Amino acid sequence: MAHIHLPDGVLPITWVAFYWLISLALLGIVAFYFRRTGKSIEVKTLSVAGVATALAFVIFQVEVPVLGGLHLNFTPMLGILVGPIIGSVSAVIINILSSAVGHGGWGPIGLNFLINMVEIVVAFSIFVFLFRRRRVLPFIAALVATLIALTVSNALMVGAITVSGIQGVEGVEELQNLLLLALINEVAAVVESIVTGFLVAFLAKVKPELLGGSKIEES
Repeated sequence: MAHIHLPDGVLPITWVAFYWLISLALLGIVAFYFRRTGKSIEVKTLSVAGVATALAFVIFQVEVPVLGGLHLNFTPMLGILVGPIIGSVSAVIINILSSAVGHGGWGPIGLNFLINMVEIVVAFSIFVFLFRRRRVLPFIAALVATLIALTVSNALMVGAITVSGIQGVEGVEELQNLLLLALINEVAAVVESIVTGFLVAFLAKVKPELLGGSKIEES
């Protein structure tokens, strides 16, 4: 949802490098985790991650002709299904493939990955707290987790672009455009949260074991 579709050369190169460095550091942590615990990850979890990643990538490319064009991405759903570690790998794949087909430049991948990681981690944490520990209905737990995750990532996107600046755009004009974008993204967040809630509620009925795919990361 909160995805930066800017082409290369729009964000200052120093900030592009900064976001990439943070992203690579996080991926290093993920690689270290896999090296230590990769053998204990269930094949079922990896299979779910593969299917969910493919589905998220396809949906990511579909634009809804509302308010100038919206799209869903379902990265919070990845967090709910497979957790933040495996979900982070999915986020990298989705961003690289999206840039390869022209859905944004290569430079912003670093920042987009950070935004997606926030969505995945926040959605996972809130869903685990509400659904597994507080026994909240899966629809409500997933809806709340997704909405909060997307709202936080929306704020992160606006803040990051405000701090970085967009080359060739005046500050006032940039702020106005960002506020409008944030409002549009929040509308998309509500839609995605409802859809995610229904999907998770459906899975809880027909395949409840799929919602336990991230046990390793919770323990």
